[in-house]
Amino acid sequence: MALVGESGAGKSTLLSALQSQMKNKAALIPQDLGLVNNLSVFHNIYIGRLNSYSSVYNLLNLAWPQRREVGKIKPLVERLGLVENLFKPAGELLEDNSNAPLYAVPSFKVATLLLVMNRYQLSTSIWLI
Repeated sequence: MALVGESGAGKSTLLSALQSQMKNKAALIPQDLGLVNNLSVFHNIYIGRLNSYSSVYNLLNLAWPQRREVGKIKPLVERLGLVENLFKPAGELLEDNSNAPLYAVPSFKVATLLLVMNRYQLSTSIWLI
């Protein structure tokens, strides 16, 4: 599903309102993805849950990705078609604008609806995940 409209028509405002109403059921991906280009896709996804773990565990996982965390992230990455790129730097993949699934990377939350604001296309996407 896509919302299409001129700049300033309220597409982003509508998505923000939807996300605020749906709380934990929807993840909002802003136009500026907030990715760390030098970190892998895995680490950019993992960042979404840093507050769930201790600083020591997060540092350990940064240096040596833990099998348990890779296992949690892998199903999302499989659905997005990014498995072969899991440990590639996100910045390399962003150079290819056709790689739209990267927009879901910062959304590693328990969400069934993904609201994506994309400044490179004429529409705003809504993905069911």
